[in-house]
Amino acid sequence: MIVLTVIDFTLPELSPFNLEAKISKIPVVNHKVLSIMYPGLEVIEGGYIRFRHVAIFGGPESGKSNALRYLAKKAVEKYGADKVNAVSSYKFGYLLDKLDEKPVQLILVDDAVRGHHSRRGFESTQDIEDFYELRHIFEKKGKQGVLITVFASQRYKSLDIIFRGAQVKIYKTISGSKVDNEQIIDDVGVKGFEVLRRITREIYEKCNDKYKSLSIAKIKWEDHCGLFKTRLVVEAPIRFIKPPVEVRTPRTNRTVEITPKRLGKQLKLTLIEEIKDEAFLDLILEKLPKYCGEKAKWLKEWFMGEPGYMIAQRIGMDASDMNKELKRLRESALGYAAEDAYEEYLKAKGEKYIRGGLNKPESDFILPEKKEVISFKCYVNRYWNLKEAAGKIGENEVAYAAKHNYTLKFILYNPLRRKFRIYHVAPPSSPQQPA
Repeated sequence: MIVLTVIDFTLPELSPFNLEAKISKIPVVNHKVLSIMYPGLEVIEGGYIRFRHVAIFGGPESGKSNALRYLAKKAVEKYGADKVNAVSSYKFGYLLDKLDEKPVQLILVDDAVRGHHSRRGFESTQDIEDFYELRHIFEKKGKQGVLITVFASQRYKSLDIIFRGAQVKIYKTISGSKVDNEQIIDDVGVKGFEVLRRITREIYEKCNDKYKSLSIAKIKWEDHCGLFKTRLVVEAPIRFIKPPVEVRTPRTNRTVEITPKRLGKQLKLTLIEEIKDEAFLDLILEKLPKYCGEKAKWLKEWFMGEPGYMIAQRIGMDASDMNKELKRLRESALGYAAEDAYEEYLKAKGEKYIRGGLNKPESDFILPEKKEVISFKCYVNRYWNLKEAAGKIGENEVAYAAKHNYTLKFILYNPLRRKFRIYHVAPPSSPQQPA
């Protein structure tokens, strides 16, 4: 007979509970965790390569990034700065060519679901192959040493299954997901889960930052969990590797005819370039609070793979209301923040420009030296709904380009795909070739 244990995930009111007393009874496992992660260099003599993998799970603002800095600091304290190469990015694959001659390679993947979401496994195929072959990749470089990978994710199940199977798992908060919480209980037990649940409340309900330094750690082969403590680390010797910008030029001109409603005239859009730029989304999210305040955090979490209903659960909001609010933010504040981000992008390139946009009648951007008018849009659609997005090209943009004999370009940024698509715009009677 199979006996099922039913766990109530409605999470009733917290009973009286002396958190400090409970925490004091949990064994601290810092020394054990760090000794597993960072073995002595004597174990690599003779050409050995030791591989260690750690995964950190916790909600936003729970201290995951600080934990990564803490682990990097501890590596340097143990081995010395001259022996440690600590690199960080959002995607494992960006870091492989950053391995160097040092004996200790610390690969930190923050916000890991951005590049390794379990629902987009097809995008991580090469990274998964490389992860399995990491020791051999390092070996082929003629190296010996210690390879440590640390992946930090907001949700357990959102991270691709390959990267969840760590030798050490560090949980910083409980989840808003039933399946995630079942996994946490499986790893740390009901008592460990109850402590973690109260730590979660201290962080989010009471804004008690002290508890961001506490985590519950599970070592794969141990039958019990332990307390993992991290100090606040403002700076650590980590090189952040900016995701590469990938530019692709179509082999053949792809032209689409569209009639924007506000214009009433047919336009021809020819795709001339596609650019993948992960960092541009970060720039948008940096500008977002200007237009929606604290709600910017919700949209950031959504872009990092957190479903709307889980964000709603965490803040005590109705799920349908949250989804409506996220939709409203994507259709208004996100576009304004994206225009600000594109202005920053132009400044960084040293371009001279005239700024309009923000629902004003003027053109979004005019580049006098290049003789270009840019109609810029940020549109959230996995399937590139060009007809709807380009339907917002303004009459003044078309008129200004025609009057001054400027090239009109439509630039569409899709934050779900982290890509720009750049189109040359012309009326049907004009030549289709981009200037």
